Amino acid sequence: MIFIAPGSSPSGAVEKAPGYWKVEIEEVESVVERIFDPVRTLPIVAVSSGNEGPEKFWIDPEELCRELAGAAEVVCFESGPVTWELSRLLPEKLEVYGGAARIWWPGCGPDSKPTDHPLMFIFSSKNADQVHRHIREELSRRGDRPAKAPPSKRWDDDPREVKVVSVGNRIRVRDDGSEGVLLSDLSQDNLRNSLEPGQVMMARKGIGNDGRIAFSCQGLLAEPWKRIEEEYREGDVIWCRVEEFREYGVILFMLPGAKGFVHKSEIDWHFVNDTRQEFSPGQSVKALIQVLDVDSRRCKLSIKRALHTRDKDVKPQLSLLEGGPSFPSGNVVPAPAVPDENFEPQRIEELEGELASIKTDRRRLLDDHQRLKRENRSLTDRIQALDGPDPLSSEREFKRAIRIEHVRALEEADLAEYPLGKLTVGREFLESARQQAREGISAEKIVEVCMQVVCNRAKEINALEVHQFRNGVSGTDTRRRASDGAVAWRCSLQVKTASARRLHWWVTQDGVEFALVGVHDDFRMPE
Repeated sequence: MIFIAPGSSPSGAVEKAPGYWKVEIEEVESVVERIFDPVRTLPIVAVSSGNEGPEKFWIDPEELCRELAGAAEVVCFESGPVTWELSRLLPEKLEVYGGAARIWWPGCGPDSKPTDHPLMFIFSSKNADQVHRHIREELSRRGDRPAKAPPSKRWDDDPREVKVVSVGNRIRVRDDGSEGVLLSDLSQDNLRNSLEPGQVMMARKGIGNDGRIAFSCQGLLAEPWKRIEEEYREGDVIWCRVEEFREYGVILFMLPGAKGFVHKSEIDWHFVNDTRQEFSPGQSVKALIQVLDVDSRRCKLSIKRALHTRDKDVKPQLSLLEGGPSFPSGNVVPAPAVPDENFEPQRIEELEGELASIKTDRRRLLDDHQRLKRENRSLTDRIQALDGPDPLSSEREFKRAIRIEHVRALEEADLAEYPLGKLTVGREFLESARQQAREGISAEKIVEVCMQVVCNRAKEINALEVHQFRNGVSGTDTRRRASDGAVAWRCSLQVKTASARRLHWWVTQDGVEFALVGVHDDFRMPE
């Protein structure tokens, strides 16, 4: 986990906010949890590196962090394995990659619409400035929204003593005269791990959503990360509970509601292939705190570095409530045997070779995964294009189709080499394109070739037969537009067919202006 404060270097010491979070691959799951955190109040602004290199960001995260000044959390991802893992864990179309930026607003969840958290593609420095400005404007605009009216009163102002009656699927408590369900800002599972029958605690009495008497301890329990900040420090060995298994490691609960991450390489001194073969859910383990950042609710843990710590040297277990059960409870993992100091060097070399082979296979699988993902995205875009608006229906839809085709058709490495230039639509172009689309060429083909022209790649495709448009059928003079000196160009949309279609356009000083879609013997060039 790397926090970089504005003005510092990634190679410097770990810093806390106000800084941006440069995400490592083993931290992606923590990012996803943060994105979906229901109590998150700040937006998360994400930027990704472009195709020029892992450190090339169209939007400087340091500058962005300084400008937002605590109005949002800023995270940055290097495009490649990190963004592939992000795409794997997030629902479709909620990811960020390839130099793009995104804002995940508070309330984002697995069922959120991607359009509520739109992806902003960046293909040039000019485009980057526009996206940078859009991010600032959106945060400013949302920050100025009036707060929602407070909900009607449901709970007593003053908390009272209650006793825990039962800890089952629903936790029930009783005061002097009534009994009801206990509600909390913790999940019921986490709350069950913090209470036990007969325990006395404070809660407010009121009416639940079902109209029955209930009790609420919202805001009355110790905040788990606050307790960790008070009691634990980096380098401490603590008791944790195994909660979730991930491809790259294990999620541990330090307290109900406070998770830490253990990378596979920090589980044991031997190579760990499947984390599920090492632990059982709910098992208690000792772990050493390597990195602790309470403000961002992130903790990096190591199990292997605590394997031989004596129980008496482990920090005392904590409780969220005074008099409540300590956490965690469960069976302690037995420490594995210490590696033999006289382990054969030949066997070490064999294991290192196996590990190198595994890493090679992993890289190949990641490459295959990325290729299949691109193919899937391409097919999805084609289906959406068929179901979506006609790209020739208006100038807006035509330009939108060009942008989509550019991202769909080009590899990531080509997007930077062939960025989209300025595009203008002549007054007769769309009508002529619609007419030819009705008579023998698809709108998809027209959009495809127009995209190649706008990104200046068409000249490299021999089948398009790109050439300057001369005066007349056998003319030798380059045709120019009198008003601005623009040069006329032409290419083939079809070959070896009756009435093969042609695309006509002007090359201006700052871009391309499409003029006409016609047939092979149509030499009109609308100005």
